[in-house]
Amino acid sequence: MEGHTQWMSDDGDDDIDGDGDDDGGDDDNEGDGEDAPHDNGDEVEEDGAHVDGDQEGREEHAADEDMSRNTPLTAAVQDRHVQELLLSNTSTDPKIAGRRKAKLDQLEVDSRTPLYDAARGTEESRLRYALDIMEMKAKHKWTDTSVDELFGYLKIHFPKDNTCAGSLQEAKKIVCPLDLPHQKYHACISDCVIYRNKHANLDTCPQCGESRYKRGTKKSPRKVVWYFPLTPRLQRYFVDPKEAKLMRWHAERKEAVMRDVERVENPVLTHPSDASQWKTLDDEYYEEFGKEPRNIRLGASTDGLNPFGNQSSKHSTWPVFVWMYNLPPWLCLKKKYIHMSMLIQGPTQPGSDINLYLELLKEELVTLWGKGQKLGTPTDKKLSV
Repeated sequence: MEGHTQWMSDDGDDDIDGDGDDDGGDDDNEGDGEDAPHDNGDEVEEDGAHVDGDQEGREEHAADEDMSRNTPLTAAVQDRHVQELLLSNTSTDPKIAGRRKAKLDQLEVDSRTPLYDAARGTEESRLRYALDIMEMKAKHKWTDTSVDELFGYLKIHFPKDNTCAGSLQEAKKIVCPLDLPHQKYHACISDCVIYRNKHANLDTCPQCGESRYKRGTKKSPRKVVWYFPLTPRLQRYFVDPKEAKLMRWHAERKEAVMRDVERVENPVLTHPSDASQWKTLDDEYYEEFGKEPRNIRLGASTDGLNPFGNQSSKHSTWPVFVWMYNLPPWLCLKKKYIHMSMLIQGPTQPGSDINLYLELLKEELVTLWGKGQKLGTPTDKKLSV
């Protein structure tokens, strides 16, 4: 899953603290309970062997150490910037907010919980295991069925009492606090309106009269557009110090170029920031915006595709992609840094009516441009984008 876990550094080099504590997680690591002939720490004899309470206490303490170990992934989950970010879009409904907080707490527990007894040769956590397989699924385009069977197979063949996910659905539940928000809208089959705001409760299009739903008893929409808000994705870049530093690349590079006499006398356009239009926008039209190099410059594009790979089919689905011009040219259009902000369902292309759907992106960009968005950086400084 490229881009899905990049905002969480797992190399231990970043400025991420891991000094939080964990009160839970004992239920998943009670490997001694099955064979233990007693319930307490008193002395007992079994087959003539003497076992004292201190030795059993040491064994339990070792198990607790496994649960309380602080891996880089645990440190990232405990980081207050990460936790604030994951909870920033929490619903005002106390029940929903409580469930999301509980999921985040469970995420921390899973980041500590080993797959099975560490004495058997593994230090992999339950969360790391689920993330790795989900990442391979996306990277190699594995089907849901194949990954589901893989989880089931490994669950059976790992040591007894392992804590690993046994299915794709269970793995998704483990990593669910890491998901990114999305919005689903119904649209007119003729691309007249999106059923939101004043049209949210209509069953037919107010312009062409087409039905909103397919024929049948269930209200299944005839056309859907998926919108993936840009702001949370941008916020996650600023959580990672390495990614946040890249946002200043265009300005730092420009300073280096200005010190190079040969480059000044013989300018070469190698990045949009070299263009006179970039300088004009920053210095003349939007001076305040240009003063902060980490303010994000965005580009966008769209094109139709046939998701079924069948040349005889005329089905056309339209994704809308957004990228950041702050980045170096060798990173700017890498898959990791390209965001799919919208997916317009077929079967027909929207044509000139695509402006109807781009209104969703425009509204968010207008908000970002006018009010800005406070981003919590690893240095605790707030930035407006």
